[in-house]
Amino acid sequence: MALINTIASVPMWEIHAYRIHRPHVVRASLIRGISSFGMGGWTDPFGLLLQEVMLDGAPIDPALTHDRDIPRFHAPDRVRSLHRRIDDLRRGAPPVSDDPESYDDWVRSELSVAFEVVRRAAEAGECVVTAWEIVGGVRGVPFRIREQTQAEAVLPRLALPLSGVAVVIGATLALAEWRQRRMRARDREEG
Repeated sequence: MALINTIASVPMWEIHAYRIHRPHVVRASLIRGISSFGMGGWTDPFGLLLQEVMLDGAPIDPALTHDRDIPRFHAPDRVRSLHRRIDDLRRGAPPVSDDPESYDDWVRSELSVAFEVVRRAAEAGECVVTAWEIVGGVRGVPFRIREQTQAEAVLPRLALPLSGVAVVIGATLALAEWRQRRMRARDREEG
């Protein structure tokens, strides 16, 4: 069974909205997946940093469960710090070998996918969210995340100066949606 690590750049207000309204589908500005095999220590000199990106971070919701780990996130300040460390390591990393075949293109690709998301999140002032998925549909993470549509992507740029207001508005809308669903459920039970 192969494990896929989902890594996404997510606005902080999406995390807040999820915590307020748990069925909320978290909208990410960028989502990628990397294989669990790309996380091994053999991806040195970047292996430990990649593991820190993928496995550390604050739990989004401790109630979420998974065989491996719960979905986690790094706040925007932490993302900027990780991005600086990745850049420093890339600049100072010695060549892996003179043999171009020694450092597999697949490993390089897996690293660049994860680091692309960290770079995007750092530039946008967003969080990095990581979650495990089991390929083959045996069991999924009870946490839904999808990429933003183009229309949804415009809102954060407009709301960025008013991010506190955006969180309140998002929470209010989520609460209104929840109340509406609850009322519909009651109507179905009574009718």
